[in-house]
Amino acid sequence: MVVYMKGISDFHRELAAKDYRYMKPGMEQEEGRLTVEVIDPFSNHIRFMELIGE
Repeated sequence: MVVYMKGISDFHRELAAKDYRYMKPGMEQEEGRLTVEVIDPFSNHIRFMELIGE
């Protein structure tokens, strides 16, 4: 599943601040977008993406 959003850097910072034991997603920049991928308790992969200026 892909969710497009704005403010992904703030979202990533918020997740990192919670210091979850099993969820410490990184943020990747590739091909004009920033991506944070998380895995929920049911093993679903959810990718949050923000398009960045080209």
